[in-house]
Amino acid sequence: MLIKQIRTILAIIASCLMISCSGGNKEKAVSDNATIATTTTTATPTTATPVENSTPIPTATPKPTPHPAAVAALKSLRKMAGAAQMGINFQEYSSRIIDAKADVDESVAQLPDGEVKKEISLALQAYVDAKTIWNNSATSDVVITMLEPGKSLQRKYKIPETTYGQATKGQSTDKTIALSTIWSVASKHIERASKVLNE
Repeated sequence: MLIKQIRTILAIIASCLMISCSGGNKEKAVSDNATIATTTTTATPTTATPVENSTPIPTATPKPTPHPAAVAALKSLRKMAGAAQMGINFQEYSSRIIDAKADVDESVAQLPDGEVKKEISLALQAYVDAKTIWNNSATSDVVITMLEPGKSLQRKYKIPETTYGQATKGQSTDKTIALSTIWSVASKHIERASKVLNE
């Protein structure tokens, strides 16, 4: 009976020892796993090297600066255009064209040969020709196109002819129509010069 009790006590002690050893192994395994996890998460991060874009960025080409002399000439011509549209009298028109011609001639002398210079010169000449027509018919509303200067200017600017009775049929035109036709041509030359200058 005593021997049987001793065996029972020894079995219990052995069982306790086995449980204790098993628990220690489990704690060690958990500790090892934690160490592995820490090592994994604390790995040194790598920095990605940015890839350079080899395609060049296009740059806008700056527009050339207009010639100051051309700008000044067009300014004077636009003043003449405005004066013509206002309906000024012959004396005032004559005074304005003298000033405009002096300014434009000075500017044109500084310009290189080209379309801008050509258009500015043609615009100025149109305003001068309008003065000639106006002066030639100062006391009349009719421009005689069978005589100079009306004959050549009528052809140059394609001024439509009008009829004032059988005596002047096909040989005259209305002064107002003649002036407005010439001024319209001058304005077109100004527009063309401005367009070329700003391209």
